[in-house]
Amino acid sequence: MLVGVVFGLQSLIVMKAAYGERIEWWRPVAMNVLCYVNWWILTPVVLALGRRFPLDTLSWKRSLRVHVPASLLIPTLYLVLCQLTSFRWLRPAMYKPQSTGSEFALSIFGNVHLEILTYWTIVGIQWAARTFVSTANMEARLAEARLQALRVQLQPHFLFNTLNAISALVHEDPETADRMISRLSELLRLTLQSSGRTEVTLREERALAERYLGIEQVRFEERLAVSWRFASDLEEALVPALLLQPLVENAVRHGIAKRSLPGRIDLEAARENGTLVIAVTNDGPPLLKGRVAGVGLSNSEARVTALGGSLSLADVAGRVRAEIRIPYRTGAGGRA
Repeated sequence: MLVGVVFGLQSLIVMKAAYGERIEWWRPVAMNVLCYVNWWILTPVVLALGRRFPLDTLSWKRSLRVHVPASLLIPTLYLVLCQLTSFRWLRPAMYKPQSTGSEFALSIFGNVHLEILTYWTIVGIQWAARTFVSTANMEARLAEARLQALRVQLQPHFLFNTLNAISALVHEDPETADRMISRLSELLRLTLQSSGRTEVTLREERALAERYLGIEQVRFEERLAVSWRFASDLEEALVPALLLQPLVENAVRHGIAKRSLPGRIDLEAARENGTLVIAVTNDGPPLLKGRVAGVGLSNSEARVTALGGSLSLADVAGRVRAEIRIPYRTGAGGRA
């Protein structure tokens, strides 16, 4: 409709230049607006052709053999409809050819090049929208595949280690083994609750990490202390599912487990402007030079990077610090 108004004003200027004040201003505007209403009828036809014969597939050459003649026929039909619905009645008398055939010819050959461009614009917008949706779906499937790969990598490994620890305690310390089994069941229950979701709230992610560290505290007893500093107003922040698990497992395996003395893991979450900062700091040996990140950390880094964030590991004051920075978002999908 807006395009019709614009072209109507353009026609008015041209006609004014050619015929002076004798042209009524409303005629060319109404003529073009009513004409463009016909695209409402024909656009679904163009979109149907675009769906049936897409240009973004391997069969684009076959599709092109359909679209090229269609880009001539549909604009011609459009201009015929324009002639019948508006041009014939609203065209200024001094601008009308002598015969009906000449008037049709003027309507078609004088405007068909613009309407061919309109046809290809509709096809192009449809292709761009389909490409955008396809890319978004592909990214969502990729994120889900990464998350699934992370679950597959983490769960059997952790479950194997935990069951080994439980089996060693069953006869020596049944009470401790029973506590580990109870915490393991809680952890598995929470993991199942988050399955199928690529994002969870920070509160849910903390609950999962707490169960994991609770099991490790039973294993290491006084050798492992855990400190949490999570601001309560960050509980509803959205984070990738299983974000903390690789970090805390890395802190236990490469930090606490390598020490004979007691150690501590500090977990912090803070908000810096529009960024959510999550850090896991542990006692233990410094990072090895040239160390390659494992599957869990590599997977987490890829998912964090996809959100426009970052994951870094560094030696800080004799401890190892893993820090994640991602855009702060809440369940409402907005940023603050």
